[in-house]
Amino acid sequence: MRWLYDRGNTVVGVEGVERPVKEFFQSHTDLRHTVEDVPFGKVYKSHDERLQVFVCDITQVPRGSLGHFDAGFDWGAYTAIRPSDRQKYVDVVRDALGENFRYFLEVCHDGPPKAPGLPHSISLRTIKLEFGVSLKMRVLATKDVSAEWEVDTFFNSFFLLSDQDL
Repeated sequence: MRWLYDRGNTVVGVEGVERPVKEFFQSHTDLRHTVEDVPFGKVYKSHDERLQVFVCDITQVPRGSLGHFDAGFDWGAYTAIRPSDRQKYVDVVRDALGENFRYFLEVCHDGPPKAPGLPHSISLRTIKLEFGVSLKMRVLATKDVSAEWEVDTFFNSFFLLSDQDL
């Protein structure tokens, strides 16, 4: 987040727990900030408001509350969300993405059927159905993580999604 902020970008994050957000701002003591209550949680804001991190349950964020962005980055949140909440999560993400967006998505897939715990294995078909079949999707990288999870099959893939040709 800091790297993007230091290059002049506006950065908005959503975190389910407060501790890493507090630690981020404590480790960047030069980044003056405020903490404000919002109806669905808290928001940590840099003094210039170009860096905002919401602490909340992302599935409870009202439409339009995060603004609209050209790019999004999901590093494992989608696979950590309960399957029953995933569509709510996707709806919040899609609402926050503007036209001509790019969305980076990390997903675990093709894992053992009915494996307990996190991360949830999500099929590529499910991604398309939940994010929208009209989206363009490009596989950027795939890593076989079966050995480290001690299972027969499990993959970690990185996708780029967009409403435009990739």
